[in-house]
Amino acid sequence: MNQLTPRENIHVFMQTLENVYTQLSLHKGFLREEGLFQLNQILANMRRSLAAEDEASKLLRIGIVGSVKAGKSTFLNALLFNGQNILPKAATPMTASLTRLRYAQEQCAKLVFYSPEDWQDIESDAETAESMIAKKLAEARAHHANNLRNSSIHFNEERVRKRIILELPPELAACLELKKNTEKEGLDVYSELEKGEQIIPFDNLSEIQAKLSEYIGSHGCLTPLVRHVELNLNHDVLRDIEIIDTPGLNDPVVSRSRETINFLCQCDCVMILSYAGEFLSKQDMDLIKHKLVNDGILHHTIIASKMDLAIQDHRGQKTFFKDAFMATRQNIVSTMKGRFDYQEPVLVSALLEGIAWKMEQQLPLSEEEQLTRDNLASFTNAPHEAKDFRSVAGLKRVRQELELCREKKDQIKYSHQIDLIRGKKSELRNCLKNLETSALSDKETLSSVDLETLQSGMNALNQSVKKIDADIHVHFSTAELQMHREFERLKLRIIGLIDNYRELNVSSRSHDEDRSTTSGMFFWKKTHTRIVSVTEYQAEISDIINTLRRYANNVGAEIITAYEHFTPLDTLKAQLKKHVLEAFHEADVTFSKETILGPLQISLDKLRITPPHYEPQAEIDSIVNKFGASVKNEDIAELKVALEKALDSISKKIRHTLDEQQASFIRTLHQQNDMFVGDISKSIQSNLDKLSAQYNDKQSNIAHYDETITRLRELRAELSHLEV
Repeated sequence: MNQLTPRENIHVFMQTLENVYTQLSLHKGFLREEGLFQLNQILANMRRSLAAEDEASKLLRIGIVGSVKAGKSTFLNALLFNGQNILPKAATPMTASLTRLRYAQEQCAKLVFYSPEDWQDIESDAETAESMIAKKLAEARAHHANNLRNSSIHFNEERVRKRIILELPPELAACLELKKNTEKEGLDVYSELEKGEQIIPFDNLSEIQAKLSEYIGSHGCLTPLVRHVELNLNHDVLRDIEIIDTPGLNDPVVSRSRETINFLCQCDCVMILSYAGEFLSKQDMDLIKHKLVNDGILHHTIIASKMDLAIQDHRGQKTFFKDAFMATRQNIVSTMKGRFDYQEPVLVSALLEGIAWKMEQQLPLSEEEQLTRDNLASFTNAPHEAKDFRSVAGLKRVRQELELCREKKDQIKYSHQIDLIRGKKSELRNCLKNLETSALSDKETLSSVDLETLQSGMNALNQSVKKIDADIHVHFSTAELQMHREFERLKLRIIGLIDNYRELNVSSRSHDEDRSTTSGMFFWKKTHTRIVSVTEYQAEISDIINTLRRYANNVGAEIITAYEHFTPLDTLKAQLKKHVLEAFHEADVTFSKETILGPLQISLDKLRITPPHYEPQAEIDSIVNKFGASVKNEDIAELKVALEKALDSISKKIRHTLDEQQASFIRTLHQQNDMFVGDISKSIQSNLDKLSAQYNDKQSNIAHYDETITRLRELRAELSHLEV
């Protein structure tokens, strides 16, 4: 038998996947909803990947991914355009959606809208989301009315709704967001979509930015309808490849992050940008270890971006530039060690590449570039010529990596097609296994006890759960007090950190001056000249800016560390789980503990808190506007006062954010305190209602469970024998 090509393999796997979904849809009433939803997502991603292969099978797709602040657009500007701001930086119109860069002789921008069929699916998922929200709101409202001990507490529907939306599957939340945004703009969606793709020709990219703002700007009325933008450029570096500039994976706009996640499976390889000063965050690691593996993207380059900023963090600690660079590199390599021993990180400063090019072209530097150059100049033996900046910038290594990808294009595409099937096969196998486990649990419950026993068991479990209500309240109250103390300690540490940043770097320079004095009067008047040594003191504003940024970044790191090891929260979750399992065992029921572990995990997942980030731009702008580039002599004292005020301002704003987070989380604790036991009880009741309904035709439904489980096992076996 002839061996199948990767593309034929993909088609065979796709047929298998479609068959799996079709067959399991026949058993919908006997499978957990969340498992079927996951299966549908795997299928949707494979369809996108297959469509992408059919669209441009000869192009090697390279994805540029990373968090919002990783510097992706600056990196691409340096890589493709010598650091010129052709692709705008984050928070500007061009990065409002995913951008695909391709080679073409005739330059133009193509706006690709959702198809009418796509939008129907979006509306359907949005309606599903609304239905889930309405159901959970009704349950929360009923629970508040029936069980709340303190009737003076008002039911805040808007707050509860926001919480429910956060708990939705990201895909559903994104569809709901898109639909709401079109309604807000009052768009006749289908009439707009029927216009199809729009082509906007241009000679220079700087012309196109204003034209595109209506379509992909953050406030553009048609922005919700744009799937992505294609920029066709007459640029040789893009021959045979396509580069995809993605929105940040942590983009606050859910639909943009969703588009990035959905598009990844279409990439053959990726360049992962991670800020050198906070290298390989948890989000970066999740992307590399899970998402890329599931999408079959095993060829990736890890780039430590914004090296210039990370190097500046060593000012005051290192005298020589080389020492600061090596210390930064060592931190990055140490983070890589044990995780990716097979790969050397690429160290990049896109900003320095732009500085080098402008110096060669004798063009003026931007304010940011000049500031960076001045900051680095404080090190001994710092780069000062264009070739020095280009050497540190590290883009040569990236271009070599790009050329290597181009040379190995066919091999990389072949491997990606194989690895894509392997990744999705593994993801599908886990999905089927989870569906089988839950189906076995439900079947066991249905078959092992009669209806009366089941009802009494469920009631006993419910009563047992309600008994722990008082203990649960104690743990929530204790956690609230402990968290208050933890927040106060954290805020004190933030204030204490200021002491490390109060020092003002003042340079001095002495020179001799002639000083003249006169004596006598009229014809006897004489002039006396003497040489006086004069010392002039100077402080650079670039030092102040660097100090403020380092303080804000270090405070951010302190908060992340604190949140990752938030003992009161970890303790609370452990205690809640312990009490719920004890309640299950006390009820002495015959059915599986999965009955209670599922709802428990849902409730525990609501107890989460995300670290805030603060950019001290307002404080920087205030100092720059007042003092300019440098300060001399008697004005230095005023600058020192301004530094103290700026540090205090940053500290106050961050602490204010923490206060808001604390208050918000305390409200979440109060809600969960009131609803925790009730939510679990409702889930138990829901499961009882489902199984009770199945008792009407018990034997037939047991047989259907057997059929479902058998089919799940057969499908898993088919997958195991599917050759890749």
